[in-house]
Amino acid sequence: MTTAPQPASNSANPPSGNLPKQAASQGAAPAYIGSLFDDPIQVAFLKFHRENPHVYRMLVKFARQVKDSGRRKYGIKSLFERLRWHYDFEVKSETDFKLNNNFTSRFARLLMEQEPDLEGVFETRKLRKI
Repeated sequence: MTTAPQPASNSANPPSGNLPKQAASQGAAPAYIGSLFDDPIQVAFLKFHRENPHVYRMLVKFARQVKDSGRRKYGIKSLFERLRWHYDFEVKSETDFKLNNNFTSRFARLLMEQEPDLEGVFETRKLRKI
């Protein structure tokens, strides 16, 4: 996957590595992360997340815009499409920026774990391995 330019954001820096803030400080990972290290989607997600921290920052920004509009629930896939639009038409990125749809639920979980104000904004189902 190609990295797009990193836009400025008011959001805090995304979590580094593959452990949420609270888990990293406690030396533990959330159950879904620890049980999925052998899952190829999880491995690819963690690699993408490390290499593309701007995606996390933009998803936080868009999710907060949704929440600020008064909505209590929203679909992460809509935010993915909004992010694609952002890079295609607003940033006019010259790189071939791609977002893997397999990562939507992973980002939803990560956002809700890392950003207390976004807890519960996205509905998630049990992750399944392929």
